[in-house]
Amino acid sequence: MNDDEYDESEDDVDTELSPKEIPCPFCGQRNSDCSHFLALFDCTFDGEGKYGIGLIGGALYKVEIIGEFFQAVSDCYARARYKGKMAKLPKAPKGNAFQSYVRELQRVRLKSKGYKSEEYYCWDFSANIEYYARRVRESLLELLHNDVLEENAATEAHMTSSSYLLWFCSDASTTAIKLKNELARCLSDFKHDNGFL
Repeated sequence: MNDDEYDESEDDVDTELSPKEIPCPFCGQRNSDCSHFLALFDCTFDGEGKYGIGLIGGALYKVEIIGEFFQAVSDCYARARYKGKMAKLPKAPKGNAFQSYVRELQRVRLKSKGYKSEEYYCWDFSANIEYYARRVRESLLELLHNDVLEENAATEAHMTSSSYLLWFCSDASTTAIKLKNELARCLSDFKHDNGFL
């Protein structure tokens, strides 16, 4: 076939697989049921899902400290902003993994006037963090020391489509426990450094 000829079969080829069709890069199993399945993120609606990062499945789904850590850091920055311009911003969490996330926190600008309480201000502060889900995922990948293989997926329906990100690693259960312990240590250090302990 030369360049001018058109092959109708090309229209029927779907280059994107759904999350259930993605084979595990370690064992080849599909439907993300294997011991290597670390996380499934809905990137189209990434403000939803578990911990507000689009997480909808995998071993990280039950690692509650993901939500606790990033919310605690956000709330700490929000409380400093609520107090006014003269308030000192908190010390950032230790390590390179959180730099991008902290930069986004520092960019949030909300005037505290008009808020009935610090709690309402913290709520709106969190809602104004740009690229929240992406920044949290980047931090998690950094903490996992790039021991994660990523796969992209998509679903297409009439007038709608969604994109997904799947994470696999050699042992998802062990990796989830290690991440839980690392985030617990980081949270403890962060609280200690900012006078909460």
